[in-house]
Amino acid sequence: MSAQTIPDRARRAASGARAVALGQACRFLLQLAGLTALARLLTPADFGLVAMVTAVVGIGEVLRDFGLSSAAIQARQLSRQQRDNLFWLNAGIGAALALGLVVCAPLVQSFYGQDGLSSVVMMLAPAVLLNALSTQYRAGLTRDLRFTALAVSDVVAQAVAVAVAVTVALTRGDYLALVGQQLALALAGLVMLAVWSRWVPGLPRRADGTSRLVRFGGNVAATQLLGYLSRNVDTLVIGRAFGEAAVGLYGRAFQLLMLPLSQINGPATSVALPVLSRSQDDPADFRRMILRSQTVLLTLVLAAISLLFTTAPLVVATFLGDQWDAVVPVMRVLCLGGAFQAAGYVSYWCFVALGRTGSHLRFTLVSRPLLVGAVVVGSAGGVLGVAGAYGLGVMVVWFGGLWWLRAEAAVPTRQMLTDGLVLVTVFGVSAGVGAGVSTSSGQSGLVAAAALGVGAQLLTLAVAYLTVRRFRASARATTEFVRLAVRRPPRPKSPRRTDDG
Repeated sequence: MSAQTIPDRARRAASGARAVALGQACRFLLQLAGLTALARLLTPADFGLVAMVTAVVGIGEVLRDFGLSSAAIQARQLSRQQRDNLFWLNAGIGAALALGLVVCAPLVQSFYGQDGLSSVVMMLAPAVLLNALSTQYRAGLTRDLRFTALAVSDVVAQAVAVAVAVTVALTRGDYLALVGQQLALALAGLVMLAVWSRWVPGLPRRADGTSRLVRFGGNVAATQLLGYLSRNVDTLVIGRAFGEAAVGLYGRAFQLLMLPLSQINGPATSVALPVLSRSQDDPADFRRMILRSQTVLLTLVLAAISLLFTTAPLVVATFLGDQWDAVVPVMRVLCLGGAFQAAGYVSYWCFVALGRTGSHLRFTLVSRPLLVGAVVVGSAGGVLGVAGAYGLGVMVVWFGGLWWLRAEAAVPTRQMLTDGLVLVTVFGVSAGVGAGVSTSSGQSGLVAAAALGVGAQLLTLAVAYLTVRRFRASARATTEFVRLAVRRPPRPKSPRRTDDG
């Protein structure tokens, strides 16, 4: 492989990241505006009611994909007939799951012991079918590296969803605003993706290779289902033990944490998987690409988490209001889980890009029950106990994932572990210093206290930059990637005409 190949792939990844990052910034602003408005129009109980249902409906969201989007993206070659078959498989799975949710709605209500939940399940069930129909449209655009189309689709769908939610909240002032938001997001997303794809699926027919794609997807789906259950067991446990109001508080803490992180984690996966998959046959190239990917992802994510940790009181007061003060300590405890969850994304990329979905499933079968058990035990400490147990469990899963991948020649697990721990430590110390200064300056007012805390945090990071070599290298690599992402590539020069031409 030539030396020119790696910079070219880095430029392609950065170009995709630029388009996705711009779209995510727009989505972030829309989501933030919607959250700010809805937090003042609805109650914690309204949010908790829908969150309790969403934790169950989300199981259908995982299964409706059935890992077939990852199969389509990772495949070295994908024929038109294979793509058609995958579309109809997703459509059939989505329809069956939507119907199954309607049938099981009374069971969900019985599990939580909360009246009115069954109707919410039935209203949200169509979103599963709509998202199932979107699956191969999104996978096709991702496979073709058409990140601008994906970004525009997501922004338009988010804008429509926020408009619907705020309108219903102003009209009714209840949880139906959140239901309408999810349905509008699914429908608008399907329409936009279909318009950009310009693809009408043909009838399903037998095609060589389809069964292999389904087997690949089945492993991914089983892994994702176990991962989803372990990530949402906190909501299930809190909802059953403490009720919808507690879920509302916990859910807003989690949303405020994940709102900025999802603008990084999700797009990073969209860009990284197709790029890394193209390196799966070259271990040396894959090692370079995965180390660069981890460095950029963790530096950006941990910077956002540490800033959020320091400014938590101001963030909650600004975007949620006074009735949500109890969110602050929960959100700070959840920051631990957010940091290691981002690190776990990189291990997931390795499993999928290298086609090791069977190995990933076996690892998930071992690791995720431990996370579920930790959350159940942590519930004895109330909502904060659940949040802390979740964070510690995610940390253990990250360590375990790297250990599981140790035999893969293309995965430099030891360096990934070392680099990751350095970044977590540096940003963790800076967040602790910033939060300490902010708390001790609380009498100065929220804005002044947050400013002092951020100043102390930046000073701590500056000292680390000067004294910690690995952190300095990570910061420089991330800066270079961001520079490539924001810089437009030069237009190719048109060939000059000659007298003969």
